[in-house]
Amino acid sequence: MYIKNILEKYNFCGNELYFRNKTEEYYNIAEEIMPKILIEDNCKSIGGIKQTAIYKIDETKKIHIKSILVNEFKGIDHLPNNIMELLNYE
Repeated sequence: MYIKNILEKYNFCGNELYFRNKTEEYYNIAEEIMPKILIEDNCKSIGGIKQTAIYKIDETKKIHIKSILVNEFKGIDHLPNNIMELLNYE
């Protein structure tokens, strides 16, 4: 099943699906689209926070992105469903 189909099946909002190519890293995509909220795992098994996209994003751009790091392999079910609550999530 394609990612798009999975997102539609579970009613994820949005109409754009971004992905990186072989010459890009995840932070390149984040810098390009400048999301208000960036949720990613803490990359514990591959070196920790220094491997996350938010760590590599330019400082002048990073200040405009709410970063939420979740424990690797633990999922996102514990996060609020409401966007405004996510913006204030600690």
